[in-house]
Amino acid sequence: MPSLLHYEILADPSTLQASADGMPSVATLYLIASNSHQAPVQWESIDVDVRADSGASGLTDDRPQVVASIEPTYLRSFDERPEFDWDKTLQAYRAQSPAPAGRPMTLLGGEALILKLENVPVSRGAGLVQIRIEETSWGGDGSLAYRSAPYRSVLGVVKQIPKVPANFRAERSLLDVDAGQKVLLKWDGPSNLAYWIRHPDGTEEFITGPGTGPVTLDSYSWSTDAPKRGTTYTLIAGTRDGATAQHGYFLTTTVHALIPAFDHGTRSPWVEGTTDRGRVTFTPDGLRVDDTQHALGTVTAKAAVLREVSAHTGAIDTLTAKSVTAEAVTADTVTAKGVTADSAAIDTVTAKSVSADTVTTDALAAKTVTADSATIDRVAADAATIGTATIDTVIAKDVSSDTVTTGAVRGRAADAGRIEFPASGVNVYKNGSQEWGTLAADKADLNGINTKWVQGRSSSDGWIEFPPAGLRVLRDGGQEPGIIGAHQADLDILRTGEARVTGEARIKGLLTAGGGMKLYHEGERLLVTMPDRIVFTAVNEFRRWVTFDRGISVAFGSGTASITQEGGMIVRGGNLQVQQGTLSVSTGNPPNVRQL
Repeated sequence: MPSLLHYEILADPSTLQASADGMPSVATLYLIASNSHQAPVQWESIDVDVRADSGASGLTDDRPQVVASIEPTYLRSFDERPEFDWDKTLQAYRAQSPAPAGRPMTLLGGEALILKLENVPVSRGAGLVQIRIEETSWGGDGSLAYRSAPYRSVLGVVKQIPKVPANFRAERSLLDVDAGQKVLLKWDGPSNLAYWIRHPDGTEEFITGPGTGPVTLDSYSWSTDAPKRGTTYTLIAGTRDGATAQHGYFLTTTVHALIPAFDHGTRSPWVEGTTDRGRVTFTPDGLRVDDTQHALGTVTAKAAVLREVSAHTGAIDTLTAKSVTAEAVTADTVTAKGVTADSAAIDTVTAKSVSADTVTTDALAAKTVTADSATIDRVAADAATIGTATIDTVIAKDVSSDTVTTGAVRGRAADAGRIEFPASGVNVYKNGSQEWGTLAADKADLNGINTKWVQGRSSSDGWIEFPPAGLRVLRDGGQEPGIIGAHQADLDILRTGEARVTGEARIKGLLTAGGGMKLYHEGERLLVTMPDRIVFTAVNEFRRWVTFDRGISVAFGSGTASITQEGGMIVRGGNLQVQQGTLSVSTGNPPNVRQL
């Protein structure tokens, strides 16, 4: 006879992967016991027998690691939560009532129990694992009576080994070719596939064909001479029909040479030493040699043939060159694309770029000026970066300076914004007028802010104003009260028209509701207080005494039953019955009891 409850099993992952060396597999099983009847089913126990061994039909060989739990889909307020755990006597997992065990539990129609086995270390070997279930239950739509013999069911889950290769890797990714080290590639894969190695030039080398017998997960390796430079190898897995190969799976791994050798050259923006960090940078004109501080370095050679010479010191009347690099330059006129010097005393400099620690000149026309110190009558440049400058006139696209002393700063246009520097700090104006302007910044670090109101960037954002009583939070850029979001609020007094709590509200003191109270649970109204009564719309369950000082009245249909001190017990419009008991009347003192 089939069991009263219907069982289904789900696994995560849906198909269990058998464990292998270095590749443990952990899974979760969900056993769903559902009541498909309209009527409730009473159940005493549900036993789940999971074979625990290391064979192909065993689920796990490490049962103590498994975590069992149960989750009913629905519990009434007076229902107890069942338990699901390992039973040493039965050698199975048992679901039952909490202590004392053996008491019947109720599963309503359409509801279910979810029995979970988590953190299951899956054993080795591919195969079908049987899950045997024994259920002691009664009831249902047929109102079946209790019977001692349990109902039995069998379910199953499948364990598989990987069907594709994995873990393709090199034993060493960095090889010393000069020391004779070799490439050793390893991978894991099923024994029913053939394997090839594809070299960087596209040629393929056959490694091994598919094995015979049951499919197993095996480890493979292949070795060859180390390459001269970084090389990528491709593992190909598939089938082989005679001389015809059918490729199905591809994996790649890369190895590198400790000292790479290139047959056709290489490209790099710069090259730097490892221990001595000198650097050679490739420029559009050739190359630049720097020392470890990235300043101009020294080239040492037995012989050099150069088209351009840079000297440490030069005293020159006129110098015309594409580039001038020197520790000191003293010249009447320098015309160059680039001038780099520690010190330069020049009457006229015309250059695309000037970089110097000190520049002393009457006129300087350059696209870029970079100097620690400059004494110049006139500077015309797109960009000027100067630590200290004494300049009569500056015409530049960009000026970068350590210190600027000025009364005001304004944009180029006549109606641009302006900044003034009074003794109290900084004033910002807009439109070339004395009207207060706007300061935009990512962050502002201030000791204090005095403002009438604060608003988001958009005119429709919320805003805060500061009346004498405190602050007001408004929304949508208007006068409608807004919302404050906070993790906690510490208030002495809370005045509100409505309070909504989405989580849990805990009140340590008294709760006083002056205007009445409504209590709901999941949208269903439980009670409403009125000036002269409390209206209950839910079932009232009292597990202790209930005392009514003035009496109690119950109305049902056209009848009533009341118990009061003035009128005693009165039943109107109905019958008074006493079932399986005695109705007695006592009078006098001592009382004279008569049974009716």
